[in-house]
Amino acid sequence: MQSIAIESGPVRVISSGTVISFDKNPIEITMGGSGRCKVIMIFHDEDGEGKSFVRPRVIGSRTIELTFVNFKDPLGSGNVKPIHFATIGGRTIFMNYRIYSYLDSDKTVHYTFYCSQEDSLDKVHTEGFNEWIVE
Repeated sequence: MQSIAIESGPVRVISSGTVISFDKNPIEITMGGSGRCKVIMIFHDEDGEGKSFVRPRVIGSRTIELTFVNFKDPLGSGNVKPIHFATIGGRTIFMNYRIYSYLDSDKTVHYTFYCSQEDSLDKVHTEGFNEWIVE
């Protein structure tokens, strides 16, 4: 079987897929070889009709915990622009996501991770997190 390469503008897709949380547990995505980076997705729904937002927390130099609060829309909620959140092996990593929820069920997450070819530091960071607010 031949390998597939997907590009969009100046970036290459390194991973894309759909995952459904199991019994309301967090979802952990680990990527990269020796420059491993981990994204932990936690879901928290507050009572009532509160605004959707993401609470990021950097754990060490290569792990980020993202708490998605009030992502309860069955039609989906997500970011508006790709989020730059890490570098692995000198490549800048971006993330796009859409989260769907039906009533009080597990979350369905569509995600895409992209990488650029520019050199930068090898760590996760909070640059651009003000863009994580969902309108």
